Amino acid sequence: MRPWSPARQLFLVGTLIFCVLLGIAWPVLGPSLGLFIATILAAGILAYQLLIPFSTVARLRAFLGSPRAFKVFDELHPRFRFVDFYRALKVFAESQTDHEWIEAHFPMQQPLGTLITPGVYHNAKKPERRRLCIGYETFDFFPNEIFCLVVFVHGGQETARLIVRLCQRQYGDLMEVAAADAEQAASVMERLNRLAAEHSIYRGKFLEIRPNTTPMADYGYPAQPGDLAVKFKQRPRVTEKEIVLDERIHAILRRTLFDYFTHRQRLQELGLPKKRTLLLYGPPATGKTHTCRYVQTTLNNITTMQVSGQAVTQLSEIGKFARQLHPALVILEDIDLVFTQREINVYATVLGELMDQLDGFTEDEEVLFILTTNAIERVEQAIKDRPGRVNQCLYFGLPPSDLRKLYLERYLTPYEKNGLDLDHLVRQTERTSQAFLKEYVQRAVQIAAADVDYDNARLKLVTRHFDTAFDELTSHGDPHGLSIMGFHREKK
Repeated sequence: MRPWSPARQLFLVGTLIFCVLLGIAWPVLGPSLGLFIATILAAGILAYQLLIPFSTVARLRAFLGSPRAFKVFDELHPRFRFVDFYRALKVFAESQTDHEWIEAHFPMQQPLGTLITPGVYHNAKKPERRRLCIGYETFDFFPNEIFCLVVFVHGGQETARLIVRLCQRQYGDLMEVAAADAEQAASVMERLNRLAAEHSIYRGKFLEIRPNTTPMADYGYPAQPGDLAVKFKQRPRVTEKEIVLDERIHAILRRTLFDYFTHRQRLQELGLPKKRTLLLYGPPATGKTHTCRYVQTTLNNITTMQVSGQAVTQLSEIGKFARQLHPALVILEDIDLVFTQREINVYATVLGELMDQLDGFTEDEEVLFILTTNAIERVEQAIKDRPGRVNQCLYFGLPPSDLRKLYLERYLTPYEKNGLDLDHLVRQTERTSQAFLKEYVQRAVQIAAADVDYDNARLKLVTRHFDTAFDELTSHGDPHGLSIMGFHREKK
C-alpha cells in the first residue's frame, strides 16, 4: 500500500483522538441518544478513512504523489489488438524493477485524467473477464480493464513514474498513459506498440480479415461501422507435389516469391526493396486460388492475411497491420469486384488507398501482396499499367493438353484405371478449366459406383463412365451455363 498524504494522516489521528475521548466520557455522560449518534458517526468516519486508502482511485493518486503534475495521453487501437497490448504491457512491466498491476473496472468509463484528479471519489468494480481468441480454436480469459503502475529506477535512484491504463471500449481499445511530460509518454507508447508487434498473437499465423458485421463474442461489443474482424484459420496444405502448374509459371513463382523471400537480406544489400506485388489474372476456375494456397503453404513462417468481402475497403488499417507484423503476405482476391475503373467505381477512395499501400511501403518493410482477378479489363488502369506497383503479372488460362493430362492423372490417383483411355479424356476436355476437370472425374466416379451398386471393392473406371459424365455436364446448358461450369466452347 502506498503512503497516505500528510492531510489524511492528520485527519485520521484527529478521528482516533475523538473516539478515545468519547470512550473516556461514556461512564460519566451515560448512554444518551446524542452520544450514541456521535459514536456511530465517529465509527463511520473512522471506517471510511481506513477503507479509502485501499480504493483503486486512492492507490492511483497516492502512487503519483502529486497527480496535478501529471498529464494523460491516449491512443485508440482496433478491438482485435487487445490481447497484443495486454501482452506488451505485461512484458513492459516485468522489465522494470518496481511495478504494480491493478485489475479494476470503472463502469462510468471515466478518463484516466479524471480518476487521478484529487477531490472526487470514483467507485471501481471487479473487472469482467472476457473470453478472447488467441489462436486457431484457442481461447483465454482477460480482464477488460487494467492499470500498470511503473517506477523507473536508474543507479538505484528513482528517475520517473507513470501509470498505463488499458481498457476495452465499444469504439476500440483505449490505452492511456499518465506521465510527467509528452516526451516520456510518447516513448512509452512507442515501446508498447513495438512490444505488441513483437509478441502479437497474430505473428506467423494464417488470418482471414473480414468485415465485423455481427456482434462478436470475441470482443464483447456489437459491431461498429468500419470494424474489422480477424479470424484465425488453419493454414492451407498444398505442397509442391500437389500443385499442377505450367512450368514457366512455377519457375516465376520460385524466383519472384520463394527465392526472393529466402534471400531477401542479401538482395536488400544489393539495393532491392523487400516489398513485392504479384497480379494473377485469367478466366474463373483456372487455378489462381489454388496457387495462392500453394504460396501460403510454402511461405508458412510469415504472417498471412487473406482479405475477404468488403474488408478491402479498410486497406489503410490492413496495411498498417501488415507493417506491424512484417514479414507478411497479404492476399486480395477478386479485386475487380472493388477496384474497377474510376468512372464506374463507387469505392474511388478505396482505390486511392490501394495505390497508397502499393506505393507506400519502405524498402525494409517485408510485405508481399498477391492480387487476383477474373476480369483484368475491368481493373483500374492505375493498378495494371503503372510499372513499379506490380512486380509480376501471371496469366492463368485454360490448361493445354499436357497440363490437362497431369490434372487428370492427379485426380485419378485413388482409383483403379487400368484400360482407361487417358488420351481420349484429354482430347474430350479441350478448352475446359481445372474446376471442370475435377467435376468431370468426380461425376465419372459416381457413375461407376452406381454401376456396381456402390461396392468399393469392385469399383473400376472405364472410358464410357467419362463419356456419360461429359454428356451430362455439357448437354443441358447454353454457353453461359457451360462457361459457369468451366466449359469454354460450344458443344458441337
